[in-house]
Amino acid sequence: MSESEAPFCLVSRRVSEGAARPGLVYRDKPFARDDSGWRIFAGDEEGAFLANPDNTHLVRLEALSALHPDLEPLLAARTGSAFERDQEGRWRDVSEEGQADWERAGKRARKVDNHR
Repeated sequence: MSESEAPFCLVSRRVSEGAARPGLVYRDKPFARDDSGWRIFAGDEEGAFLANPDNTHLVRLEALSALHPDLEPLLAARTGSAFERDQEGRWRDVSEEGQADWERAGKRARKVDNHR
């Protein structure tokens, strides 16, 4: 796949600008043909921060995984998957147990998607 065809992901500005590493990632239903469905957050963003569309960016998934190679193994996961870092920095599947938290983040991200 060429870079111009690479899918995008929605990323918190804190992650995209290097202020934080990804801490909460989940795969939502894509909103456009070139959307991967991945939503990438530091994990500690407040609702007001995410409500501002300027605080999230569309980033090519390929570029983000190059900056954060530990995301790579997660990216084959199905829609509905969610992962967060544990205290040791390892990814933990929270697709079921953390559903309430990532669904709240997803609702905020979908509001941003609708403003783009």
